[in-house]
Amino acid sequence: GIYLISSITISKQCLLQGSGMFSGGTYILAKNAASNVFNCTGSSITIRDMFFDKNTTQTGGSYILAGAASSKLLIENIYMLNWYVGVNITGISDFSLRHMRINNGVAATGTAVRITSGLLVNLYDVTVDSAGGGSAPGSGLTITNCGDVTLESCSFIHCVNGATFQPGASQTVTSVNATNCFFDNNTSYGLLLQPTSVSGTVQRSRFANCWFASSGVSGVLLDTTTTAGTIDGIEFVDPEIYLNASTGFNATGSNTKRTKIFGGRIAQNTGAGVLFGAGVSNWQVIGATIGTVAGLTGNTTYGIQSSAGTSDDILILGNQLTGNTTSALLISSTGSRRRIADNIGYNPIAPTAITVTGSPFTYTAGDSPEFITVNSGTVSLVTIDGLASYQAAPCGFSLGPGKSAVVTYTVLPSMNKFPM
Repeated sequence: GIYLISSITISKQCLLQGSGMFSGGTYILAKNAASNVFNCTGSSITIRDMFFDKNTTQTGGSYILAGAASSKLLIENIYMLNWYVGVNITGISDFSLRHMRINNGVAATGTAVRITSGLLVNLYDVTVDSAGGGSAPGSGLTITNCGDVTLESCSFIHCVNGATFQPGASQTVTSVNATNCFFDNNTSYGLLLQPTSVSGTVQRSRFANCWFASSGVSGVLLDTTTTAGTIDGIEFVDPEIYLNASTGFNATGSNTKRTKIFGGRIAQNTGAGVLFGAGVSNWQVIGATIGTVAGLTGNTTYGIQSSAGTSDDILILGNQLTGNTTSALLISSTGSRRRIADNIGYNPIAPTAITVTGSPFTYTAGDSPEFITVNSGTVSLVTIDGLASYQAAPCGFSLGPGKSAVVTYTVLPSMNKFPM
């Protein structure tokens, strides 16, 4: 049947079960523009097998609200259309959303799933889409304050932002584990991590085997420049980042740190495949294919770009970087404890003569391993990383990234460096 509902409060253990979420099932129509249709204030509540839609255009409220005192809420086999907020979680803990289709939200301001409090939230097989003719809602998933969130086999498509993590003052989004999810065809970002306060934090989260493709700006943006805050310890394992209208993956702001990309494929983005902005430190890109792959062209500028500024503690190791339009890497940053090695398509240095100045002469390697030769002249001592190693020329030795050699001489020698 069809049920026209203003608002129902569910305050105790309850199973609310319809007869199906598709044609011929149970239809729940929101009578008012801004009320909470099902207002859950208790524990151990199950809502399943229903279809939700508007009776009048939604300007506020939620189809299902898990209120501040709620816990142990299961929402299953649900179809929602024309929502302002589909599911709004503000409760204590233990919320599960399974097998849901949440389509065609209110343009620009609608949020399919909003989480502002609690722990232990599980989304499995939840699809948010507005491809059926509606204009893009604001976000498929918004989290402002929550911990221990699991996203499995979910899709956030045709929104302004597929998923948005925006903690405010003294709020934290932590321990989000997303696996096999799609963040595609969104008008701005597939995934946006952006604290809205200096004391907001996004931390300790992992995205494995996820797609971030065909966004109007970037597939992924980690941003602590706009309003400061902290983003710390975000890891991407085997991401697929394709066809975005700007940079594929963009991390910006000096409080964005300990970011890791392990493996994956990043191709045909307009701009760099991966961009780390000025002052972003503690990041790694290891074992990824960033360039021509899987029928896609390379990125239109660089495979990996590190903007000018000080960026300490970076690793760029073992990547495949061929086919990018401008070049494989643009490393404009400087800093300490950095290593760039074994990246196919990138030659860190050409064989180059070293200009030797007064004795004792100190030479420090760059971000990549180098082989150094010392020829001719009269050399009495070569000290490598503080250890006396040679007492005459000619000699040759390797230097690791950032390591130094000191050459003491009485007659000027010639020195050269070679890539390793």
